[in-house]
Amino acid sequence: KCIEKYYRNDEEVKELYKRYKIIALATDSMRLNFFHKDNPNPRKERKKEFSEFIATEPFKSAIENYDLKYCDSWDWRLVISLAKKKNFGLLDFAFAHKIVFRLYGGINCRLKKLGVKK
Repeated sequence: KCIEKYYRNDEEVKELYKRYKIIALATDSMRLNFFHKDNPNPRKERKKEFSEFIATEPFKSAIENYDLKYCDSWDWRLVISLAKKKNFGLLDFAFAHKIVFRLYGGINCRLKKLGVKK
């Protein structure tokens, strides 16, 4: 509603919002389907399903073309970066050990404060 009210004629804002929503759906789907701790499927099957999922549109294009500078969430940054690399193993490990997300965010925040560029 906000976009239609304030940015009705701004195609760039509409496109950014669309990309955001697709990425949100992709990361939620990864978390809830492939990497959920109660997923009964064997690792090999989950890996196959994950690979098929990130190879389908619109998720494939959204993940491959997502510019991380638009991402404020360290969780998303890690998930999207690993999904771009199709790294099932590290994603599986990170979702199984939530501390990975906190460590990643903490390290990046400290590097940012120190002025270290990626």
